[in-house]
Amino acid sequence: MALAKKCDICGNLYENYNTFFDPGMEESNGLDLDVNGIAFVNIDEEDMYFAQKPIDCCPVCMDKLKTHIRKMMKDAGNGNMAEDSDGNI
Repeated sequence: MALAKKCDICGNLYENYNTFFDPGMEESNGLDLDVNGIAFVNIDEEDMYFAQKPIDCCPVCMDKLKTHIRKMMKDAGNGNMAEDSDGNI
């Protein structure tokens, strides 16, 4: 039986995907993990982290997030953060 989910970003309905841990799938930056959501975390001085509420993402939004984060990381590596079309960094 399929589980229908609703994307917390765009509101579209989608079938659950990538529900298993995929060891060895990540790049050094961790962005190629087969994940189906994101969560913001607070990190303390001992590198312990405390997750906030998870955000469910449809496959389309997840791909967009990964692409945007990769671009930000690449641009930051060049010493500058790119602006989007609205002028946001």
